[in-house]
Amino acid sequence: MTKEENLNSALLTCFLGNLKFFETYDKRLFERIGYLSNEIGQGSYKERFALELLDKENDFDILDNKTKKYIYNKKPKSFNSRLIVKTKFNLDNTIGLINPYYYEQNNVDLSAEDFDNMFILDNSRLVGTIKQFTKILKCNLTDKEQKIKKVDKFIFIGTLLGRHIPKILAHIKARDFFVCEDNLEIFRLSCFVCDYSLFARDGKSVVFSIMEDEADFYEGFSRFTINNLGECCFLKYISTNYNVDRLFSQITNNVMDNDPYLYNFNAQLYHTFQRHISLLGKQRFINFSKLKELNTLKQKPVLLTGAGPSLGKNIAWLEKNQDKFIIVAMAASIKKLTQNNIKIDIITSLDGQNFVFDNHFKESLSAIKDTIKLISSNSDNNIFKEFKNDKFCFALETFSSILENNTQVSGRSVGEVSMQILLLLKFENIYLLGTDLALDQKTGQTHDSGYTDTKHNLKDKDALEKKDTFSLRDELVKIKGNFLDEVLTTRLFQISLKIYVTLIKIFRQEQTKIYNLNEQGAFIEGTIPLKIKDLKLDNLHKTEKLEKSENTKQKVTKNYNTILKDIFTRISIKSLNKKEKESFKKELVNLEPILEFLRTFENEDFKDEEEFFIKQKEFIDMLFKALCHSYLSSICISYNLIIQRYIRFYFLQKDNKFNSKILNEVVVLWSRQLCHIIEFYIKTIEKQDF
Repeated sequence: MTKEENLNSALLTCFLGNLKFFETYDKRLFERIGYLSNEIGQGSYKERFALELLDKENDFDILDNKTKKYIYNKKPKSFNSRLIVKTKFNLDNTIGLINPYYYEQNNVDLSAEDFDNMFILDNSRLVGTIKQFTKILKCNLTDKEQKIKKVDKFIFIGTLLGRHIPKILAHIKARDFFVCEDNLEIFRLSCFVCDYSLFARDGKSVVFSIMEDEADFYEGFSRFTINNLGECCFLKYISTNYNVDRLFSQITNNVMDNDPYLYNFNAQLYHTFQRHISLLGKQRFINFSKLKELNTLKQKPVLLTGAGPSLGKNIAWLEKNQDKFIIVAMAASIKKLTQNNIKIDIITSLDGQNFVFDNHFKESLSAIKDTIKLISSNSDNNIFKEFKNDKFCFALETFSSILENNTQVSGRSVGEVSMQILLLLKFENIYLLGTDLALDQKTGQTHDSGYTDTKHNLKDKDALEKKDTFSLRDELVKIKGNFLDEVLTTRLFQISLKIYVTLIKIFRQEQTKIYNLNEQGAFIEGTIPLKIKDLKLDNLHKTEKLEKSENTKQKVTKNYNTILKDIFTRISIKSLNKKEKESFKKELVNLEPILEFLRTFENEDFKDEEEFFIKQKEFIDMLFKALCHSYLSSICISYNLIIQRYIRFYFLQKDNKFNSKILNEVVVLWSRQLCHIIEFYIKTIEKQDF
């Protein structure tokens, strides 16, 4: 064999070996690479990139046939060496999963025994909870140069030819890997020169995301992060810096979307669960499992209004044409609508903050007295007090369901929850207005002018797109517009956008059409962009319909609002059934031995932190097996991500030598805090007269 023949044989052997590996490990990726190879072989696909051997370098480069440039600039060895050298056992090139803000505050001073005052909703009290650990464990969360003992999770952002990967794998010895590349053709070339089966040896695991859309990327990244979730304090990465902006953005969005600080365990326990339980027997709850086919309503046009910039711009049009729609208003848009004499049929409210009633409801009480109100169970008590005797006020189960077979509504904001409700009600024609999920592209406002919003200065748009920050509200990103090629939005809106898309995919009926009327808003996958001027209003009839009376069998005019009230009354319940009550009793019995096991931690003498972590995992497994309702499971997961990650980070720091006294203090505090959470959970249930 000639040298060239030997080389070609080696390349083909590596490629076929990778295909065999992918066929077993990632069938979809195997099929995509195979399909692309067939298209290239048949001449149906013209390759943009070519694999070339550089004789002087005795290594490979990628030639871009379009630009006639080499991606490695004909210096692949020095390129790969730089990547390998940058992979150090420190916090450089990491995405932190511990938010330093909460661990570096000094504005709360509570004693370790003062748990009753410590565990309340606001962030200052969360700082108080955390501070009990920061007094014991001194961690610098921002020093990128500090040395760490090991890396658990590692991300390759961009692969190019992957020639750097084997040496990094041998050096870093992580357990879980995520490999993403935004070009399938380039990744296919890498399969000729990089053995990807190395990722599945010696107990390692890997998730590949190669040129995937946002939904598939999110699913894969979730599989990568969920494994040993509470044990990982940061994500270490290396980037080729070639065509990786979209990958970085998606990773950042996914990390932020699962940020445990956004709705922490205090909020879940004292805000959502306690309020939810306290309303049982006093407030009617919607149970969507009782919902039957709504033939009288499903074809009626529904207009969902939010407080985005497009609402104010089209308010005159809406006032004129309001009788063509069933109008569903998110709480933040109530004031704008009622000030313009627009009658609201349904109000949705999710936010649990105490300003919601004063800011959104108070001025419009007389205008909304006959309006259906769907209020999340975690909402401020002032709202339920105001509508205590309102027979058209209904509570919604959020985040977790207590009612048998019910579908709880969930989302980061009221917009996603409202969309889910309309899809559950099986409306076939849904129109969106004020759900921009983007800034006003001229003024930089996040909401309509009548709403207390954030305004961004758009004079220097490039400067606003910060690459080195992870701010939900301040950092701006470009996304696809509903009608514009690109629109600027915040990370927070981008997270909401992703949830909209997910809910639409899960709950939309085949016949349902969703029209996005927000001209400067974000494109929402699964919706149909439609300009208001192109909306054929003649096809939209007034919201009245001739219905047969059940008693007289005579035709009478019945307002759709009345029909809706009848429906919500029929599918709502006020008290738990026998099975639901027994479920709570069973859970209380199951939690007693769990508490006893947790209390034994205080008397344990652990020889090292790993022994503690093993027994801790045993406790978590026992807890989840004992739960009938998922509230406590979600609460404990949140606590674990916020507290346990910090504990683990301390022991990961290379300079921290083992100290049995410190470990004992940490174990006692951890045990007592979790005991308090579970005891409060139990007491909250026991107080109720089910």
